Amino acid sequence: MSELLGEYFERGSSRGPLYESQFTSSLPVSVNRSSWEREEEGLLRKFEFRSRHSLKDFVLAALDLEDELLHKVKLTVEDDTVSVFYSSSSTEQGRGRDREFTGYLDEVYSQVNNRRS
Repeated sequence: MSELLGEYFERGSSRGPLYESQFTSSLPVSVNRSSWEREEEGLLRKFEFRSRHSLKDFVLAALDLEDELLHKVKLTVEDDTVSVFYSSSSTEQGRGRDREFTGYLDEVYSQVNNRRS
């Protein structure tokens, strides 16, 4: 996971990178268990943010990742919450991509929502 995030920060995004200097080097948060809920045709999770800036960074990272994986997601923004619906796959290769996508978003969420502004 750290390799994936490192590559993201190194290459940046078309709309500008998430600024690595804004992140603390050791966050007090670790994602041990995912809060993704299995829906009939996919996975759903709601992410709540402490600031609008963190929310925007998260949405940009999600859009960059969906471009990279060539798999579209549904993002719904309401106030300080982003709901992400990811249509999951029934194949082993697809489930690996599901885990990659959801794990990446869990990690991005931990980083952007817990940085010191």
